[in-house]
Amino acid sequence: MMGILDSLGCRCALHGNRLEIDTSKMNGWRIEQKAMGKMRSSIMLLGALLGRFCEAGVYTEMWKLIT
Repeated sequence: MMGILDSLGCRCALHGNRLEIDTSKMNGWRIEQKAMGKMRSSIMLLGALLGRFCEAGVYTEMWKLIT
Protein backbone atom coordinates (compact mmCIF):
# COMPACT_ATOMS: atom_id res chain seq x y z
CA MET A 1 0.00 0.00 0.00
CA MET A 2 2.88 2.38 0.73
CA GLY A 3 4.08 2.01 -2.87
CA ILE A 4 0.67 2.95 -4.22
CA LEU A 5 0.46 5.98 -1.97
CA ASP A 6 4.01 7.01 -2.96
CA SER A 7 3.06 6.79 -6.65
CA LEU A 8 0.13 9.15 -5.97
CA GLY A 9 2.49 11.73 -4.43
CA CYS A 10 1.96 10.93 -0.75
CA ARG A 11 4.85 10.68 1.69
CA CYS A 12 4.77 7.58 3.86
CA ALA A 13 6.88 6.75 6.90
CA LEU A 14 6.71 3.59 8.97
CA HIS A 15 7.48 4.13 12.68
CA GLY A 16 7.43 0.71 14.36
CA ASN A 17 3.86 -0.49 13.97
CA ARG A 18 2.51 2.97 13.02
CA LEU A 19 2.23 4.29 9.47
CA GLU A 20 2.33 8.06 8.99
CA ILE A 21 0.89 9.35 5.70
CA ASP A 22 1.32 12.95 4.53
CA THR A 23 -1.10 13.76 1.70
CA SER A 24 -0.33 17.49 1.47
CA LYS A 25 1.62 17.03 -1.79
CA MET A 26 -0.63 14.35 -3.27
CA ASN A 27 -1.01 15.00 -7.00
CA GLY A 28 -2.08 11.76 -8.64
CA TRP A 29 -5.46 10.16 -9.08
CA ARG A 30 -4.62 7.15 -11.28
CA ILE A 31 -3.60 3.83 -9.78
CA GLU A 32 -1.11 2.19 -12.14
CA GLN A 33 -1.45 -1.36 -13.51
CA LYS A 34 1.62 -2.62 -11.68
CA ALA A 35 0.22 -1.45 -8.34
CA MET A 36 -3.24 -2.85 -9.07
CA GLY A 37 -1.72 -6.22 -9.87
CA LYS A 38 0.23 -6.39 -6.64
CA MET A 39 -2.56 -5.35 -4.33
CA ARG A 40 -6.13 -5.89 -5.40
CA SER A 41 -7.44 -4.09 -2.32
CA SER A 42 -6.04 -0.87 -3.81
CA ILE A 43 -9.54 -0.45 -5.26
CA MET A 44 -10.51 0.74 -1.76
CA LEU A 45 -8.56 3.96 -2.39
CA LEU A 46 -10.97 5.03 -5.14
CA GLY A 47 -13.43 6.57 -2.68
CA ALA A 48 -10.75 8.79 -1.17
CA LEU A 49 -9.46 9.78 -4.63
CA LEU A 50 -12.98 10.65 -5.77
CA GLY A 51 -13.54 12.72 -2.64
CA ARG A 52 -10.32 14.68 -3.09
CA PHE A 53 -10.06 15.10 -6.88
CA CYS A 54 -13.64 14.40 -8.04
CA GLU A 55 -12.18 11.73 -10.34
CA ALA A 56 -10.20 8.53 -10.09
CA GLY A 57 -8.70 6.06 -12.53
CA VAL A 58 -7.71 2.42 -12.48
CA TYR A 59 -5.94 0.43 -15.13
CA THR A 60 -7.71 -2.51 -16.74
CA GLU A 61 -7.15 -3.17 -20.46
CA MET A 62 -7.36 0.60 -20.84
CA TRP A 63 -7.78 3.40 -18.35
CA LYS A 64 -11.18 3.42 -16.72
CA LEU A 65 -12.05 6.82 -15.34
CA ILE A 66 -14.59 7.33 -12.61
CA THR A 67 -16.00 10.82 -12.22
